[in-house]
Amino acid sequence: LTPLMRWTEEGIAPQEIMAGKRATAAADLPPMTEKPDAQTQFHGVQKVSQPYADAAPAVIATRPVYPFPAIARYNGRGDVN
Repeated sequence: LTPLMRWTEEGIAPQEIMAGKRATAAADLPPMTEKPDAQTQFHGVQKVSQPYADAAPAVIATRPVYPFPAIARYNGRGDVN
């Protein structure tokens, strides 16, 4: 996000941005029923309040993102992720 903020606020476009994919964790969703109850339907899934944030899932893959028309391509060397 920082490179995009710098571009927007200072007019300095990034040469590249690294995008990443994180491992997904199991969602805390209630089991599907025939008809959702009003609490879930109008207020979403409520989580127990915690004084700290959950740990971020590990990054499992990264890719550079370049300005158009440049496209990142795998060159056959190194880890594909």
